[in-house]
Amino acid sequence: EIYLSYTAQPDFQVQKQKFYLSNSKDGYIIDEIKSEEGIAVGISQDAQSVIMKGEKEQTLFNTGDIPLNYLSKESFRFASLAFSQESNMLVFTIQIVQDGAQKSSVKLLTYDLTNKEFKLIDQIEELSGTDNVAVESLIIEEKGRYAAVKLFTGDDGEFKTSVLVYDLKNNKKVDIGSLLKEIDINTIDARFWDNEVLVLNLVRDRQTMSYLYTPTSESLKSFSEQ
Repeated sequence: EIYLSYTAQPDFQVQKQKFYLSNSKDGYIIDEIKSEEGIAVGISQDAQSVIMKGEKEQTLFNTGDIPLNYLSKESFRFASLAFSQESNMLVFTIQIVQDGAQKSSVKLLTYDLTNKEFKLIDQIEELSGTDNVAVESLIIEEKGRYAAVKLFTGDDGEFKTSVLVYDLKNNKKVDIGSLLKEIDINTIDARFWDNEVLVLNLVRDRQTMSYLYTPTSESLKSFSEQ
């Protein structure tokens, strides 16, 4: 499965391919690759509905279906989202748009397709005391329990990013930056989920370091510590 998304936009795809292999004395040979039906989740042309395209197109929900207290009275738009086929759940963000005196912020929500229920997970209004937060990306592990949200703010004059990891089952949140007590990091990037372990890249003084975060133990380790 190949997962694709578009930065800060409600555009998520899963492309599936099946590989047919045969043995050889040096390992395996790929005899054939067949593409299978994938899915794509995004918004409708009028930006009022979230839709899924697969074998057929279906409307998952309309903006009017979301509880009013989960939305904003000010300007907002759908932003990064991801879908777990195993849990049949959509995780999505709403970007509150900076407009005049209004500061930008991000709301994280889930939508259970089985029970047709919305849940507000969090509203992020600041990062390390800095206002005007925006979302860059969102990735979830395949079972749909954990989500990693990459956020940024430029109000402090420096473009820095943060990654928040959510346990959607137990409503826990961990700021990856808070686990780096003695390291000054410029950029934190959530790369992908390896089962229930999150692979991250951390940038400091133009040097990139790779780390692994395990939500079950809330531990962060560099590759060299494995």
